[in-house]
Parts: sequence; structure tokens; C-alpha cells
Amino acid sequence: MMTVKDLFKLSLTKNFSVVAGYNGLQKKIACVGIMDYEYSEGFQLMRKEAFEPYSLVLSSLLFANQKPELLIRTIKELIKLKVSALAYKAVIYEDLPGDVLQFANEQNFPILRFGGDEYFEDVIFEVMTSIKSIENDLFLQNIMRCLIEDEVSESQLQSFLRQMNKPFEEYVFTANIRTIQTQNSKWTTPFLQFQSFLKPGIVCTYKNSVLILFTDKSEKLQFPKLLKEWMDLYGISTDGLIIGYGQVHQTHTGLHQAVREAYYARVIASMETKPIVSMRI
Repeated sequence: MMTVKDLFKLSLTKNFSVVAGYNGLQKKIACVGIMDYEYSEGFQLMRKEAFEPYSLVLSSLLFANQKPELLIRTIKELIKLKVSALAYKAVIYEDLPGDVLQFANEQNFPILRFGGDEYFEDVIFEVMTSIKSIENDLFLQNIMRCLIEDEVSESQLQSFLRQMNKPFEEYVFTANIRTIQTQNSKWTTPFLQFQSFLKPGIVCTYKNSVLILFTDKSEKLQFPKLLKEWMDLYGISTDGLIIGYGQVHQTHTGLHQAVREAYYARVIASMETKPIVSMRI
């Protein structure tokens, strides 16, 4: 789930500033909309073009040019529509009136300000890309939990494979990685970049670790060597990392076994303070 606070982690929105509603920064963002029209019929246009719940609404506040009395009314309507936050570009208003900020604070409704070279379309693209990435990671985490913790039937495994919708090859290789520097929450980011070229495989986070699944036509693939090459490519040091590897399995019959082996190999490696463990269960 993406929150308003998460916007400040993105490259395009990291310099947005919070001008009101600090206590509402944990609100969920599920989509993005634009509000840049004149109110020719009061607020009927907003109701006709209602924003989805949990929206981030972008606006230049053109509709309120020389009409500051519309701002509080607008916020009230956005709150009714369960909008999560308003982000305005400081072109019509550099600063919002004090009564508007006070009302937003009372309602815990976040108002963000931006005024650089950000185009609405670029903001929408980056935020929606991040939302989809978070949703996909949560989807994969749930599948990995089932593969590791549950008894998986053949039909369930085939269902999982279809849902993941990947061009998997015949044999699967797995690794589970965790860092001993648990206070650094960003250590997983370079690994997640593997997904851009890992078409016959998957990278996702799972319980403060990274799971990597890779498939190949040959069961002779030297996966640890290949993983090390990927890590070198992205400048990832093995210092402070604990890695568990599963044995090679046939993808369509043993994917769950491979994932479990990698996960529990890493758990054992952590207990034994070893950097790398391979196992079969």
C-alpha cells in the first residue's frame, strides 16, 4: 500500500512540501487525478467527474483564481469523496490562506505544494508506476508465503504459476537473501532492479529478505555464479549479506520445494552465522 508519506521517496515528488494535514500522511493512495477546471455550475462538475476514493488530486487551483472562498468548499468536497490528499502547483497561489490551512489541519487532510518543472502527466506516471510496483510485490509476497508455509497441491501450484504469468523455463533456481544490517530498509532496492531483465524469473521481498527465482532450460546452470555477476553489475557487495540457496527443481512440479529450500537455508545460515548455505528439505 502506498501512502501520502511515500510520495517523498519518489524522484519526481520528493521535493513536494507539506503545508497542512501533517497528521494525515499515512492515508492510502490508490490513484491520481487532476482538478483543473472552472466551476461554471458550482460543484456539480466535481460530482460528475468524481475522484476515486484514496486519490491524490493534482491542481494548479486555476478554478479559484481570485476566488479564495472556493478553496475550503473544494476541500470539503474532496473529503466527502474520500480523497487522500491535494497537491497544488504554486502558480496561482504561492501560499494558501490561513483559514484554508487551519481547516485542512483540523480535518487531517494533507495539502502538498510543488512548484518546479513537474508536469502533471509525469507525476501521474511516476506515482501510478510506484503503486503498481507495490501492489505486484504484495501479490508476489502472498504467493511466496503460501509456497513456503502451506501444503501446496499440484493444482494450486499450477494456479500460482498462471497467476504469476511469467515465461518460466523448465528448471528453477532460488536464492533468499537478508542483510545483518536490519536497520537499513533500503538495502533491498538494488536487488529489485534485477526484475527489469529477469523475464524468466521473479524478484520480490519477503519478511525483510529478498527472494530470487530464476528459471532456465538447463539444470546445469551455475546459479550462485550468475547471481554474483548480477550483484557485481549493480555494485552490490556481499559483505553483511546472508544467502540461502535451494536445489534445482523442475519448475512446474517443484517450484514450492525450491522456494522453501532457499528460505530455510537462509534461516539456518542466520542461526549458524554463516554467509552462505545451500540445502535440500
